[in-house]
Amino acid sequence: MQSGRTPEHTLPHLQRNSKTCAFLTEEKEYLRSNFTRLDCLVQRVWRAVRSPLEDCMARPSNQSRQETRPDSTRSARAMRSVGYRSSCSSRVSVALRGGFTLVEFLVVISIVVLLTGILMPSLARAREAADRMRCASNLRQVGGALVDYLGDYNDKLPRLAAADGEARKYSEGMTLTKADGQEADGLGRLLRCANGGGYLADARLLYCPCHRGEHPFERYASQISGATFDSEAGTPAYGNYQFRSHLDPRNDSPILNPMHANRVLVVDGMRTQRDFNHVKGTNRLFGDGHVDWRADVDGKILNSLPIEQLFVEPPNVYKEVWRKLDEGDMIH
Repeated sequence: MQSGRTPEHTLPHLQRNSKTCAFLTEEKEYLRSNFTRLDCLVQRVWRAVRSPLEDCMARPSNQSRQETRPDSTRSARAMRSVGYRSSCSSRVSVALRGGFTLVEFLVVISIVVLLTGILMPSLARAREAADRMRCASNLRQVGGALVDYLGDYNDKLPRLAAADGEARKYSEGMTLTKADGQEADGLGRLLRCANGGGYLADARLLYCPCHRGEHPFERYASQISGATFDSEAGTPAYGNYQFRSHLDPRNDSPILNPMHANRVLVVDGMRTQRDFNHVKGTNRLFGDGHVDWRADVDGKILNSLPIEQLFVEPPNVYKEVWRKLDEGDMIH
């Protein structure tokens, strides 16, 4: 099977890979600069509190030494009493010096709070970048399955039942089964089960690690992971990615040449705002199998989506959303 990829198709792919490498390099330098600043700050805090701590620890020991000096004019009995008390006092002071003082405890708490405030944004950004890369890996494998499917079905994309008929619902691009829950639909046709195509061995690849909506993998695991779609009638299964469908949502026409390098086929879920996994943007899977990141500038895509799932799809909403997703000049 020939993929139809030409040198001019591979050039944008290489450019997008260079952008990804540049992004990871910036993240590495950002974390390194934060740790350098943190090390300098800890050293400055320690120099500031070191002298007061040493004074506080030295003061009880000097005081105990003064208490242990006997008075030559006292009687032997008084000297024994003073010696007994001084020995107890020195044992107590030694025990206290072996643990934490109040000042030391407060300094430790302050440093912990300071470190938490400095590191939390960096750790959050690192985790977000890692989840974004895991999502991109999922989409690359979905892209490979789609290429195999296109090769077996004469370059025709999997059908999406909700896009057929007069009342087209492109919001249902996340569905993996038809409304009855018994037959594969959309990207569900790629799953390896009796009613699916058998191009994806693991159904988890259709679920994003950043998903925060109502469609986690655990909810549908028993339904889509077996040899058949085991579900009750009227219970459809949903994934976390939005499939463009076999028709173009912008003009309702059949998609020709779906393996084109500039053809966006799969993005984050867009059934509702909570299904838009990464909030700040989305990974995009193209027809030739490559994946890039599309930033949602000023939340234009997110705010265009419905807050809750509606029975009647608002007119032209998904037409405009897919037009924004296809814009190449806003890729960041």
